[in-house]
Amino acid sequence: HYNSIITDIYAGSTQNFAINTLKGGTIKIKKFGKDNAPDEARFSETVFRDIALNDIIEEIFYLKNEKNYALKDIAILVRSNSEAMLTVQKLMEQKLPVLSGDALLISNNSAVQLIINTLKTLIGLDSQTALYKANCIALYHSLHEKEANANHYLNLNNVSLSTLTNVLPKSLCENWQSWLQLPLPELVEILLEAYDLKNLTQHLPYLLAFRDLTANAGKLGEKGIISFLTWWDEDGVKKSLPSPEGADAIQIITIHKSKGLAFRAVFVPFCNWEVKGKTNSTFWVSSEDTVYKELRGIPLKYNEALADSSIAKAYYEELLYNNMDALNMLYVATTRSKDYLYIATIAKKELKLSNMGDVINFTFDEQFDENGVYEIIDYVSDESKTEEMNFINLKSYPTTTRLSELYIPSEEKHLKHLVNIEKSGRKGSLLHDILASATTEKGVEDYT
Repeated sequence: HYNSIITDIYAGSTQNFAINTLKGGTIKIKKFGKDNAPDEARFSETVFRDIALNDIIEEIFYLKNEKNYALKDIAILVRSNSEAMLTVQKLMEQKLPVLSGDALLISNNSAVQLIINTLKTLIGLDSQTALYKANCIALYHSLHEKEANANHYLNLNNVSLSTLTNVLPKSLCENWQSWLQLPLPELVEILLEAYDLKNLTQHLPYLLAFRDLTANAGKLGEKGIISFLTWWDEDGVKKSLPSPEGADAIQIITIHKSKGLAFRAVFVPFCNWEVKGKTNSTFWVSSEDTVYKELRGIPLKYNEALADSSIAKAYYEELLYNNMDALNMLYVATTRSKDYLYIATIAKKELKLSNMGDVINFTFDEQFDENGVYEIIDYVSDESKTEEMNFINLKSYPTTTRLSELYIPSEEKHLKHLVNIEKSGRKGSLLHDILASATTEKGVEDYT
């Protein structure tokens, strides 16, 4: 039974063709190893990812410019959100538009993180905001490509924001106390100005989306920085950039979420997931035939040492299921493509079937050329035209100090005249306005 279980599962899974399926199709499998990075002391997984993504970007430009593929017909399938974020960053550096839910989380953007850490610094005690102040210094310097001295992060425990003019914007350090009186949306606008973020084009989509969140959060409940940050930590961190319908952009999604979808071209840049499963993950086994049978079931750390234990059968069953999961992941990824499939694997001197890339390399071992490439090339031409989208391309974040005027109720705009206020409340309203606005004796005299 165990010898044939996997082959039986895929026995009837031959890919069928529809009547209107175009003839042809291209498959590229590329092995990347030490020869592709001769200057690197060690060919790490990080180096592999960088090389694979650079090669994929070249392929995408070729498909787009030479083979008339629309970007929306291209998908890059990854395993995790971290892989998706890395891929998004790499493509955006090349000005390639992308769509990706989890990878485009607003909370992952460093400019937004700077604003959030600043808000947390503003409302906290000096003795409890050292981490937020350190984050502000690090993010501010990173965004403007400046080096921060390590000494800047020392002894921030009881340091006021007002004394950090040498590492943070002067306007912020001098005016933060008065800025706390502003409505949250305007406070965010002023912080953007203070940190000089409005010209960082790659961050503009995130900042604009964040501004919308600050404006809408107040409508959902109590207004104010504290209530907003509470909402942010619970719900706001899950918000992603909105994806415009019909946008001509490359989709970056996890293999799991790609089930049921189809794209003309599919790239699998990191085909290196484990075949045997994740070591030290927890799995449950029956304790019926062991000294722990009274427990009925026990959780164990999954590792090879269990192969020689009393629950060896349960271990090998789990190993089989993990092999099936890994193979099914490859099946899902490779069947999303209509006419172009690209897979990148890690080349190894000693072949050991530890990940799915090793399995592919072993399967096509005799068919790779001297450059570590296996390919079947028969490009499919599609005459469908991409509709031009009328998107606005902003080069800077539009800010204005006039925004605060929107938050002043009309009957209070000319409070000095007290035209529309009942006589009994005039004195109290006037005193309140004076205390809120006047900072000097002359300021009080202006009201008389």
